[in-house]
Amino acid sequence: PQLPPRNFFPVPSNNESKEVQSEPPKGTELVRPSISETFLQKFQNLDTSSVPEEHLKAIQEYFKVSVCLDAEMVQNGNPTLPHLKKLTNGLCKNLNSEITRTLPTLELFQKALDQQLSPGLGRQRSQVSESSLVPVASRLEQLTKLLYSIEDKTKSAVFESVGYDGGHRKSLIPPVT
Repeated sequence: PQLPPRNFFPVPSNNESKEVQSEPPKGTELVRPSISETFLQKFQNLDTSSVPEEHLKAIQEYFKVSVCLDAEMVQNGNPTLPHLKKLTNGLCKNLNSEITRTLPTLELFQKALDQQLSPGLGRQRSQVSESSLVPVASRLEQLTKLLYSIEDKTKSAVFESVGYDGGHRKSLIPPVT
């Protein structure tokens, strides 16, 4: 069977240029720009003034090279997007270390609050701590939703670029495990 045309460019080998090719290989005609070109073009139109330079470079590198590697892996049956995970872990490195540093403190604080002095005081203290933590909890929830959204949107775009259906089988016969 004939495979559908690929709409991303292969990454050059080590003995070729480190830059991703800006034009498709001769003899092939693409209907739309590659996933790499699409993301880079969108990224260039964004206001990046509030983002650290190292993060900008990491995102650009992902869009130039790694998104194509993730697409290649999806096409070969591995839909985990390891390069996206590596990027998000790198972008969230300081956040992860801050969470690691703060979590034991909050757990200790929670244990102290669990030891109620009297039923009336416990309820009052709970109400105060809940209301003061709403902004922190809200920001953490917003951050979590943002990370999931980034992953979902990247997966959708990469899967679409290679014609991957998410691993859904068309057969009604259950897989043998």
